[in-house]
Amino acid sequence: MGRNVVVADWQQVLLWLHRSDFGVADPLFHRDVGFFVFSLPLYEKVAHWLFLTVAFGLACSVAAHAATGAIRVKPAPISATRGAHSHLFALGALLLLATAWQHWLGQFALELPREGREMPGAGYTDVHVVLPWTRALVVVSLAGAAVLLYGALRRSWVLPTVAVVVVVLAELANPAI
Repeated sequence: MGRNVVVADWQQVLLWLHRSDFGVADPLFHRDVGFFVFSLPLYEKVAHWLFLTVAFGLACSVAAHAATGAIRVKPAPISATRGAHSHLFALGALLLLATAWQHWLGQFALELPREGREMPGAGYTDVHVVLPWTRALVVVSLAGAAVLLYGALRRSWVLPTVAVVVVVLAELANPAI
């Protein structure tokens, strides 16, 4: 799977390796336009690949731990061994870190042309609603990852559950969707 990603995107990697500045900065983030042309597309692909890889690893780990008895559903309540608990929470934290990175990169995508828009760039709503919310999602995702790591170390279920619920609610309330 990883090799196919590299083979399919070799041109993007080559462009990134030979990137240069354009000498013109965008008005919102004050970054050189070369970042949007050469770096941002590659970073978005890497972040998406990382998210999918960790999500797949988390799903497979849940299945493997359930199959080996490290996670028990019956009798209620759900229980897990210390190793399975720590492993799954650490993967969950990594997934939230990948999510935070995707949101951080998503703020820069506001400057790019989008389908259905007459003019490229960020509009008033993008700057005053979508951008602050995207930055808040970065903070919420990072905080959720920290709480999951704390839960992995302390073998706690309550705070990590609350953190995951808060992250999910924040994602569902995202105005950019």
